[in-house]
Amino acid sequence: LSTISKTIFRRFASESSKVALPELKYGYSDLEPVLSGKLLELHHKKHHQTYVNNLNNALDQFEVIFHLNTEAKSNFDYNKMAGLTQTIKFNLGGHINHSIYWENLAPMEEVEDNPGEDSTLTQHVVKQFGSYENLQEELSKKTVPIQGSGWGWLAWDNISKSLRIVETPNQEMLAPHGLT
Repeated sequence: LSTISKTIFRRFASESSKVALPELKYGYSDLEPVLSGKLLELHHKKHHQTYVNNLNNALDQFEVIFHLNTEAKSNFDYNKMAGLTQTIKFNLGGHINHSIYWENLAPMEEVEDNPGEDSTLTQHVVKQFGSYENLQEELSKKTVPIQGSGWGWLAWDNISKSLRIVETPNQEMLAPHGLT
């Protein structure tokens, strides 16, 4: 997430810098039969690219508002600014959430079994859910019904120092909730 956030903030440091669609570390067909290559390509090249385009457009418009001279600021359109803020939040969430999603996918031959018994993740999973199978069951139960632009997450709660299964609507990001 910090790398993605840095990309967003870097955009403001240079007028020519834009938020960009991340390249995948695997080919579109490399995740078959779990995910269809055509579906993956559509989701990456069309859906995620749309979030990137809309985010860049909204950020450009937002920057114009803040570069207005003093006389123009007296006619400041707060409604436009509020709308842009919502557009930025939605499309930034779409971009960041998808970027996290792509990073957590891998071809079957690269997927390892669950971490060993001594791993911190396994210790938290066993303590909170009893087993990885129970975690998967709970995660599926809560997240399969999500529709539209919502997300299901296994998140780390930075306050309680525990795992949480979380559903977020409308491309909402985890970080503002103290979650990773």
